[in-house]
Amino acid sequence: MFAPVHSLALRFLVLAIAMMLCLLAGEVAIRTLDGYSLARFELLRTAPPRSPALQSARVRRHMEEIPLAEGVDPEWFSLDPPPLENRGPTPPELRQLSDEIESWRVKREFLQVFNSKFAESVFCGWYREIAFQFPGFAFVYDPPDGSPFPRFRHYPSVTTPLGLVTNRWGWRGPDIEVQKPDDVIRIAFIGASTTVNSHSAPFSYPEFVGHWLNRWAAAAGYEVRFEALNLGRAGIDSRSIAAVVHQELLPVEPDLVVYYEGSNDFRSVRKLVESKASMDSPQAPNTHLESTEEAKHSALLLRLHYSLGGRTSNRAGEPPRPSYRLKWPQDLDEMRPDLARRDLPLTLSTQIRDFDSIRAELDAIGADLVMSSFFWLVSDGLVLDRKRHRRIYDQLNGPYWPLSYRDLRRFIDFQNRVYRRYAETRGLGFIDFAASYPQDPEISNDAVHKTPEGVRLHAWIALQALVPLVRDRLEAGSLPRPDRDALGQHPAFPMEIRRMPITCEENAS
Repeated sequence: MFAPVHSLALRFLVLAIAMMLCLLAGEVAIRTLDGYSLARFELLRTAPPRSPALQSARVRRHMEEIPLAEGVDPEWFSLDPPPLENRGPTPPELRQLSDEIESWRVKREFLQVFNSKFAESVFCGWYREIAFQFPGFAFVYDPPDGSPFPRFRHYPSVTTPLGLVTNRWGWRGPDIEVQKPDDVIRIAFIGASTTVNSHSAPFSYPEFVGHWLNRWAAAAGYEVRFEALNLGRAGIDSRSIAAVVHQELLPVEPDLVVYYEGSNDFRSVRKLVESKASMDSPQAPNTHLESTEEAKHSALLLRLHYSLGGRTSNRAGEPPRPSYRLKWPQDLDEMRPDLARRDLPLTLSTQIRDFDSIRAELDAIGADLVMSSFFWLVSDGLVLDRKRHRRIYDQLNGPYWPLSYRDLRRFIDFQNRVYRRYAETRGLGFIDFAASYPQDPEISNDAVHKTPEGVRLHAWIALQALVPLVRDRLEAGSLPRPDRDALGQHPAFPMEIRRMPITCEENAS
């Protein structure tokens, strides 16, 4: 017999409600996974769609493509360093002062201890816009040699409100003694923000490298211990890095020193461009973005559209650019650059002088410098998701406008050739991060900074290069080695921290 009409209608209604609830649950799940707001009908991105599980799986696939050094176990890749014993609560005063600042960047920079010579020269000048967002003062120290470099140190012996844990010298990571134990090999990592890494990230890349090197030494039967020193700090260039080595690193007598930096000096690329378009204002037109109706309201339909081969409304190719002309030194061989030239672009002649200064000081204490190529996420024809990869897109189409992706890649490759050639001509070790780290926007926060899982991969690449360098020195008996000088206290620390008022009354408008 046929069911009554009202019974069939009820069944269809129940089925429809169940399907709607399933679709609603799916929409909520996809929005949560992809970082869209649940409080708005239209799609509004509130967070990057990078779940830890998806990040780990993606990075693991990349890791499996990297050749392993002899004796390295791929299972170490998932092992985290032990928690820092010096991590503690943030001092209430620092937290309160930090809470008064809205901008994350200003908050980070306020928590630095500025070189007083640097502060006096720029706080009422080009740095004024940042300094005037501080709560009326800045933390400063007086440099031991009167130099304005490095421009700052990190606040010592603290866990900042942003999560950075520093030792008694303001370096990221655990405390160490000035005097190096006889069985310890010290590897120092120098650079800028891509070395210190995000303050909120649980670990920096030097911490991973040190932990895995200790695993390798134990597995290989070497009775040594590695200490990884992280002297990186955001925004500094080669001149400040050289000052960090001179003032802070030399007294603790490192054995190997890894140099990784290439973005802060690269800002001088502006000098190579002649254009009627301004390089001071971001230019990222949206006219090239495609439009799909499903992209407006449903993350579930957007996923379906993409899975069927459709292009999302967020896919962003390189925007149209105005014409410009490049100013390039005459007769410069881009493939085999002459390092003795004084007119190398991208401040490379200055960088080479700083490299020579660092190398000479390390040679004097028996330490070895290891150079690196620098990773940039950019290539001719690069296509990004305008929302998910917004920071990458804005960085490539803002500060370096109107340079094309192709020309950016050309200059970055040239810079890395200089770094490699410097290492080859001076007989130094070289880590080719630029060739080894994947051009994958899903594991990059912007064109040079990496996600926490990307930092892990960066460290894994460093490990494969450092293991053979360390093994050669262990087998030759040159490591471990005793300290040359028996210091009881670091000559540059402790530093006296004082508060410098920020007034600039003479410049007030």
